[in-house]
Amino acid sequence: TLLPSDKEDIRYLFDAGLEYVDFQALGLSQNGLARIKLALDSELKINANRQIEGSLDINEILLENEEGIHNAGDLNTLFYAEKDQHKIRINSEFLEGEFEGSRSILHLLGKNLNQIIQRETEEWDKSEYKLSLAAKDSRDLLAFFAPDVSIQPQSALNIHIDSTGF
Repeated sequence: TLLPSDKEDIRYLFDAGLEYVDFQALGLSQNGLARIKLALDSELKINANRQIEGSLDINEILLENEEGIHNAGDLNTLFYAEKDQHKIRINSEFLEGEFEGSRSILHLLGKNLNQIIQRETEEWDKSEYKLSLAAKDSRDLLAFFAPDVSIQPQSALNIHIDSTGF
């Protein structure tokens, strides 16, 4: 079973390595050579109270395109969730960030974000969110995904949406 009984905790571990996945062969790139290599390590714990906590580490991210091999480093995430408290922390060589919300980030990116962008008059569900992202050295990552884009280190995005939806 995926969920614990009333008396036990469950712990899941997942490790995987991707060895030079070819984006062009998969039809995901039309721009010539585009390969990625990385290692995934994750842990998920669910306790009897349905609190969820875990981590997802993407290590040794190597990106290869026509310009060469780009070492994007590691990406480490920690997350915690229970009924009305959701937290995510991200740290890498190219990005640092935090999310806190009374609902999950998927809820924010789904219905609530559409509601904000389209200024729908539907009643806001009183969800609250805080999101902060700060760029670090993203040159190797961008050289692969968006070669013509540059993001200065310390560029930041901060969003706070209170219970009124603003």
